[in-house]
Amino acid sequence: MITYTWKISPLTVRNEGSLTDVVKCAPWSLIAEDSHGNASISRIAYLGDADSSSYVSFDSVTTDNVKTWILSYENKTEAELKTEVKNLLVYSTNAVKVPSGWST
Repeated sequence: MITYTWKISPLTVRNEGSLTDVVKCAPWSLIAEDSHGNASISRIAYLGDADSSSYVSFDSVTTDNVKTWILSYENKTEAELKTEVKNLLVYSTNAVKVPSGWST
């Protein structure tokens, strides 16, 4: 069984007009782990200009908010990111061999 863990690093913020501490960058990792080992993908989601109608006060930002912003930035679903990191896990925890008859 594979377990997945999101890790979101400290967020980068700046003031935009009358809005304070607008989240601009969200560094993140998604880790997959099973009994054979682990693998991860790590990236940074760069967020656009703030929209006052959907602005979330920094002190009210939740992990779910940030995950939604990450998925939007990546233009992927959580399932697609889990598949991506699962494929890395499968690759990194298996032996890699070349048959003796192949030229390298």
